[in-house]
Amino acid sequence: MTPFDGVSAKESGGSSSTRKMLVGLFSVVALLGVILGGMLIWKKTVQNPYRTLEMFSAEKYFESPNALVGNRFQAILRVEGDLGWTSGVGKLMVFSMDRDPRYIPVLVPDDASLPVFSKGQTYTAQIRVQEGGLLHATDFKKN
Repeated sequence: MTPFDGVSAKESGGSSSTRKMLVGLFSVVALLGVILGGMLIWKKTVQNPYRTLEMFSAEKYFESPNALVGNRFQAILRVEGDLGWTSGVGKLMVFSMDRDPRYIPVLVPDDASLPVFSKGQTYTAQIRVQEGGLLHATDFKKN
């Protein structure tokens, strides 16, 4: 006599219930993957304040900075140095860009919410070309 005497094969249903549980588990995992993927896409596109800005071209800037006056761009900047600070005005910083050996001076506003810059750090910034070709940064996001 065994513990399974009198139990028919249809009553046990082990393989079909296991299959249903696996399909349900796979469905939950797939749904979580879609939700996480959607959140990442949302963060990289809709919540990106730089998404509508053209990439800054150092080549165009050095050719004719006055032609760019008033325009806003996004730029990926690497900190090279600090040229000085004036209260109420801000810091004059020196940055470099990928594949361009020239340094770019950028006026960073006197704002307590901005990061503390260290040489070698890379930031994505929103910059505006001011009169005389001076670049003025209005926002920084550390890369």
